[in-house]
Amino acid sequence: ANSTTRGFIVDTIAGQVTATLPADGHETTAAPVGVQWSAITDSTGMDSYVVEISRSSAFTSLVFADTVAGSRTSDTITGLANDTYFWRVRAVDHLRNTGANSTARGFVVDTIAGQVTVLLPASGHETTVVPVGVQWSALTDSTGIDSYVVEASKSSAFTSLVFADTVAGSRTSDTI
Repeated sequence: ANSTTRGFIVDTIAGQVTATLPADGHETTAAPVGVQWSAITDSTGMDSYVVEISRSSAFTSLVFADTVAGSRTSDTITGLANDTYFWRVRAVDHLRNTGANSTARGFVVDTIAGQVTVLLPASGHETTVVPVGVQWSALTDSTGIDSYVVEASKSSAFTSLVFADTVAGSRTSDTI
């Protein structure tokens, strides 16, 4: 007589994960950054997902790496400074088969703007010419400079303003 029937699974691959959030090119002022991906199914079940973050789209060096349980589809990336980053994720099934990396996505973390250096007029400058022209050095920023806010006050504590203006980020001068 035949033996009892037994089944077995042949599983030599894990599927490729699809990164979902944040979108490629996302810019944020918040750090840490949350990332999400789509769950995949596997005949033996998912063991884990490996998340990698790099400043290079080639992932030559990692600034963050984490392995999360296969039941999760998100992670929180910590320790990021103002910079451009790329992220990817791959699946590992219960038989330790590792899937291909997801398509890499880039995002920018920009939590601060630099400090402007005033160029003109010099400190202590006296003039009889009205209006007064002011100039400052241009800033560079990972996402660009949207605008500058120019304020003038009779008090060094700026308790009350006598002038306030917002100028385009492409400008480095204004007239008070």
